[in-house]
Amino acid sequence: MLAVADLIEKTIVSVSEEELADSNPTMNNLHKGLSLIEGKLWQIFGKHGLEKMNSIGLKYNSAEHEIISRVPSLDALPGTVVTIKQEGYKLHGRTLRSAQVGLAIETQPHVRKDRMGSGAVGSHSVGWRQKR
Repeated sequence: MLAVADLIEKTIVSVSEEELADSNPTMNNLHKGLSLIEGKLWQIFGKHGLEKMNSIGLKYNSAEHEIISRVPSLDALPGTVVTIKQEGYKLHGRTLRSAQVGLAIETQPHVRKDRMGSGAVGSHSVGWRQKR
């Protein structure tokens, strides 16, 4: 059922407000219907003790998170969750499915030499990009 909840959420989020404003009534009705289904699904999940983890901004926890990327960040503390690829879930407070997350890493200045041999401070970036 978690896969179904994930698909419904991804489908709802994939349609932008602009697309809804410009689309025909059928598209709006489908979007509204899916939103109602998602709400009802979460109401039922909640009655049975299932909850979605809210991991953004939290420190990495191996019992709740699976690291899939490291993201350079000036705003977040190193080791905190800054991106989520797949949501995590808990059942009665115990991890049912770990969240797949990207962790913040510190960006460090490095010294590079220009042609004249003087040191210039630049910023160092790692090859990961934050996905939205």
